Amino acid sequence: MITPIRLIWLKLRHRLNWRVIKLFMCMGYGVFMIALVIHMLQSNPGPVKALKSSPYRHLYLEEEIPPEIVQFEKQIVPGLGEDGKGIEIKDKKLLDETVKKYAFNRLASDQISLKRTLPDVRHEACKKIQYDDTLPAASVIIIFNNEILSTLLRTVWSVLQRTPPEFLHEIVLVDDASNLTEISTVLPIYLKYRLPANVILHRLVEQVGLIGARLAGAKVASGEAIIFLDSHCEATEGWIQPLLQRIKDKPNNLVIPSIDSISDKTLAFNGFPGGVGISVGGFTWSGHFTWIPFKHNGTRKPSDPAPTATMAGGLFGANREFFFKIGGYDEGMKGWGGENLELSFRTWRCHGSMENVPCSHVGHIFRDFHPYFIPHDSHGINTARMAEVWMDEYKRLFYMHRQDLQREIPSPIDIGDISSRVQIKDTLKCKSFKWYLDTVYPDKFILDDQSIAYGRIRNQKYPNICFDHLQRDTAHKNGFYFLGQYPCHNVLGDSQYFSLSRDKFELRNEYMCAKSFDNEGSIKVQMVGCRDQQSRKTAWKFENGALIHVDSGLCITAPNDSAGEELVLSKCDGTKQQMWDFEFLNP
Repeated sequence: MITPIRLIWLKLRHRLNWRVIKLFMCMGYGVFMIALVIHMLQSNPGPVKALKSSPYRHLYLEEEIPPEIVQFEKQIVPGLGEDGKGIEIKDKKLLDETVKKYAFNRLASDQISLKRTLPDVRHEACKKIQYDDTLPAASVIIIFNNEILSTLLRTVWSVLQRTPPEFLHEIVLVDDASNLTEISTVLPIYLKYRLPANVILHRLVEQVGLIGARLAGAKVASGEAIIFLDSHCEATEGWIQPLLQRIKDKPNNLVIPSIDSISDKTLAFNGFPGGVGISVGGFTWSGHFTWIPFKHNGTRKPSDPAPTATMAGGLFGANREFFFKIGGYDEGMKGWGGENLELSFRTWRCHGSMENVPCSHVGHIFRDFHPYFIPHDSHGINTARMAEVWMDEYKRLFYMHRQDLQREIPSPIDIGDISSRVQIKDTLKCKSFKWYLDTVYPDKFILDDQSIAYGRIRNQKYPNICFDHLQRDTAHKNGFYFLGQYPCHNVLGDSQYFSLSRDKFELRNEYMCAKSFDNEGSIKVQMVGCRDQQSRKTAWKFENGALIHVDSGLCITAPNDSAGEELVLSKCDGTKQQMWDFEFLNP
């Protein structure tokens, strides 16, 4: 049955052109949709729109940028800091306050682009090297605790921008239980909307410290190679290929990039291309890393990797399988400190090697203090664990500095169970620490072995007075100091430990040698870096109890029996003030 409405419709259809009707219907629908969109925009402007584009995602989605990111990126001033230039903060009080709080200039970091350009500081010889097309893909592990977000993201973007995609398996961000609001709220949003899918955030529920966080990151990582970076770094052009090439060529090789300085005050990037001369890692018997010049035979090229006895520990790469084969990090170590020497000694002793790679450059903000919590004396306790496992009989020289940590004496400090670490040494049939000293670090001075006499040096007239460095032994900072005297300690410690070396007849401690110095008419005993002096200037004779400076012919004299006095050099007269007894004499 045909309804009246249907009948009217059929009559109109016969009278009107059907195509015209369809046209009007489409136009009406279009006008309606435009009006609807205008209404929605007027009632809710919302955040700006952006196209989410990434080579690591399957879809390119139109997404809204949340206000947290918009607000965060508003701080950036276009053009500032480009080409690695720094920012001068004119308000000195404000600068001092931010550096005191964050250990570097956060104001500058927040204003500089997260993707700023950097100069290419590689040596010209490095730029000519052709690396293999196929290299192991790397997991770059960046651990942090309450790092300033702009600094952390600049580290991430420097890796993304300057690493060929085929060599970057992933970036693993390990948050060591941060409690900063921008880390807990803004970072996850930024990760979702701005960073590619191969940037992974791994959060730890409880703070475990640098060592534990790095180990957690290494366990999460799945790349053939792993590269550890601090969270306040900037990778430069061509940084990763030299590292991956050396890992490919020698899978049991740990590789360390050239570490350039980023100013903590201005964030200026200060890179140096290097040359034939290069510094490598050493260590002190107190368990600290130190830089030493690399000795070579004159044929070394500026682009050649240099074997290094130790590493600073913040930035390095390794084959992931080899890293875990030799024990990863010591899980018994807490907080920060000691892990770099432990890994260095273990790598060399357990059939590996370590190299500084001068063609790889990474900038690093060197801070004067750690702006986060570190467990009490974690460096000392961790280093004691290292000494017990990896220094063999030479651990005695570490305990000279830290007698409170010796396991042989009652101590309130517990370094924990080390049996699993000893097992690694036995299972892998690792070489001895003596082999390490003889082969890897032959220039390391052994205080009680390479000497004619050593120990405390006691005055014969004032038998309670001994040589003492008077807490001035900071060669790595000052370069020299005057030697003094102090009441002899009951236990031999580093401040009164001196040797007369067998080869050069140097009166010295671990790395400082004695020479004469005319200090306004009073000739003093000056301690200077041993490697910086001509041997005659630091040569001594020990005859009939007198310590005679070969170059001047003067004798070391105790001026009196007062604590803290500086020793003097005077004409030899045979008096007891010029007579000294070494604690130990070697045959």
